Amino acid sequence: MWTIQNLKQRGNAVFHKSYWRSVLAALVLSIAGGTAGGMTRTVTYHYTTEYPGSIHFYGDFGNAMEQFGNNVHGVISGFGPLLPIISLFAAITIWSFIAMRIAIDIFLLAPLEAGSQRFFVVNHYTDGNAKVPEILYPFSHSYMNVVKTMLLRAVYIFLWSCLFIVPGIIKGYSYRLVPYIIAENPEMQTKEAFRLSMEMMYGHKWHTFLLDLSFIGWEILNLFTFGILDLFYVTPYRFSTNTELYVTLKENYLGAQD
Repeated sequence: MWTIQNLKQRGNAVFHKSYWRSVLAALVLSIAGGTAGGMTRTVTYHYTTEYPGSIHFYGDFGNAMEQFGNNVHGVISGFGPLLPIISLFAAITIWSFIAMRIAIDIFLLAPLEAGSQRFFVVNHYTDGNAKVPEILYPFSHSYMNVVKTMLLRAVYIFLWSCLFIVPGIIKGYSYRLVPYIIAENPEMQTKEAFRLSMEMMYGHKWHTFLLDLSFIGWEILNLFTFGILDLFYVTPYRFSTNTELYVTLKENYLGAQD
């Protein structure tokens, strides 16, 4: 059975062997996969599983749009007959922006999330010698399959979260390894990626939850550095440790199949 201390030691060691490249990859991954996947942020609003403390874009965006709509209504209410046309134009503009943002999440941020996970996996197997272009790997290897798999992951987590928070969290941990699996095997069928993730995480969800909790101390300390510690140490350290978890569970699973 793996231990939290061992994973963190290994993750920290690999991270320091490629410090600046890992910081860059972690930054991209934080932007692309801030809430259990780039599109999970789009679909689940405030729901967070894998990366606590992330920016919830759509929750704040919704509030801002509501306030913006109220202000606009007050300004244009005096336009009389032109009000329907102006309202229609405003609605089209707002929904076009939302559609563009969703498209960015689906077709850009999701592959970037998978590519960033691939960087950390390759970094493990090359003992800290992964190259930054690994982040872009999904864009040239079964791109649409990667997009589809990441999208379905977000949708599934959202649907399970509709059954209250706990089932959503549990399924979030069950599907946790999907980005790693599809990053290593971009041509793999979506069903197979989900099956492998669930089987590899079987019996390990609670310990993985404790692994996530073990970083709380770092997050509290990060508050006193205004995010600098998180950017240059905690985030790449955490992602590198999560990769060690994936590699360990994969090797255990493959060993059990032999």
